[in-house]
Amino acid sequence: MAAGPLPLGIAAFAAIKLAGYTLAGRTLNRANHVMRPRPLAFGAARTLLGIIAGVSYATIRGRFGVHRSEVWYYVNLFPVRQLDKIYLARVARDNLTTASAEMLDTAAIPIERSAAAILLIGGDDDQLWDSGASVKRLETRLERARYPHPHQALRYPLAGHALLGTGWHPTTEDKADAIQNGGTAEADERAQADAWPRVIAFLQRVLRAR
Repeated sequence: MAAGPLPLGIAAFAAIKLAGYTLAGRTLNRANHVMRPRPLAFGAARTLLGIIAGVSYATIRGRFGVHRSEVWYYVNLFPVRQLDKIYLARVARDNLTTASAEMLDTAAIPIERSAAAILLIGGDDDQLWDSGASVKRLETRLERARYPHPHQALRYPLAGHALLGTGWHPTTEDKADAIQNGGTAEADERAQADAWPRVIAFLQRVLRAR
């Protein structure tokens, strides 16, 4: 939160979180055709949890005499954020498992309305979110709509989350972090080696055409 656990920081944190979570709740309700929970109530509850967690964390640090710079405040908060990502990734996977085909179609990005060149890349063993299946669904939407602009989909059955970035990622680190990217070092290495030249070629082809 801005300026650590000070009143102004808490107020800024609360305002940003409330707006973001309320908008997220409204979007989710529309996508799933439901009225509850109320977006504002959802946003307020999630914001309150964040404030309680943040203030509690700062209080515990104070009790143990950990008073360093604001940088240290965020450094120490990093593990908490990692656990949050792990939890949200698990929730996303559970939701995908239980969602019906109609719900998935309703919640999907209307990618066929775009007027851009589109390159989709995903690994089927992505453990952060289901990027491989998402690529397949989006590709189906483009083909069904007879999308008139350049598009290409790349899926790698045994690869995980870390496929691109700057064209490579240390595959030996995939299993060392608290957050598991999925895939194997060998599959990710092959996917990166295959995908990066295709990204460059796709961009060159599209940009030349313009």
